[in-house]
Amino acid sequence: GLALFSASLTAPLRRLARAAERIASGELGVAAEEPRSGDEVETLARAFNENVDKANAVMFSYLDYAVVGRRI
Repeated sequence: GLALFSASLTAPLRRLARAAERIASGELGVAAEEPRSGDEVETLARAFNENVDKANAVMFSYLDYAVVGRRI
């Protein structure tokens, strides 16, 4: 009943929060589990992962530029 529904909602959110905390601590290769729930939690996890991927791409592009720029 209600307990099962509550757990199905809070468990994925807890996993997402842990992924966010790991990224905040510097673990940039973290991905949040994307539940196949078809709801807002799935959408949030997918958007989180996309943003992490984009941030990593920008950071690595900058690092590549910085390293190449020093060689010139």
